[in-house]
Amino acid sequence: MLVMIVLMREPFLSYSAITRSTWWSWSGGLFGEIYITISILLLPRIGTFAIVVLIVIGQLGTSLSFDHFGAMNVPHYPITIARMFGAAFLVVGAILIRW
Repeated sequence: MLVMIVLMREPFLSYSAITRSTWWSWSGGLFGEIYITISILLLPRIGTFAIVVLIVIGQLGTSLSFDHFGAMNVPHYPITIARMFGAAFLVVGAILIRW
């Protein structure tokens, strides 16, 4: 990522810009790097379709918890039975794909 910044000649952030930002604004880069690394390592073992399904399941679970708890200043939407069934169907689908 640093190589791309240098090649694209993007200005580096100032210390004041870094201190003004919230901690979660920096988590995207870290989690993005982890996501890419895990996807590259798992692709030959479980296949593209399973990786995509697992990513969607992870995003679904994260969005359900963010909505339920109002994390990161998102509106609060409690988890309902219908939402839980929807998430469960997706998980069952992922299991059936790998079976």
